[in-house]
Amino acid sequence: MRGLLQLILKKAVELGASDIHIKTGSFPVLRVKKRLVRLEEFPRIDEKLMELILKEVLEKNRKKLAEFEEYGEVDTSYSLPGVARFRVNVYKQRNTVGLAFRTIPFSIPPFESLNLPEVMRKVVLENTKGLI
Repeated sequence: MRGLLQLILKKAVELGASDIHIKTGSFPVLRVKKRLVRLEEFPRIDEKLMELILKEVLEKNRKKLAEFEEYGEVDTSYSLPGVARFRVNVYKQRNTVGLAFRTIPFSIPPFESLNLPEVMRKVVLENTKGLI
């Protein structure tokens, strides 16, 4: 079922998910506004589907694949053109594989949508070389 990962990630972005959790034996789970939402319209992720998803995420970077095979965990990135970018943690837990995606939108949200105190606007605008 090639393309399953793209469908899950597109759905996640449509629903405004900050995180996407995919692990063997479970339905994909999204974090939307601090609540976990199970995507039961998609199949449970069995070992074959997980293998396809892993290949999709790690196939372009053999170094990351080798790191995952050696250490059982790796951080990488994944981009879905026209949709979003994602920070990805691939891990092994209790003899199963899991992936945690964090959505990184292409567009920068307006300051007002961040619900930060007004004093932060000044701090951010005056520090043109970064906050750290």
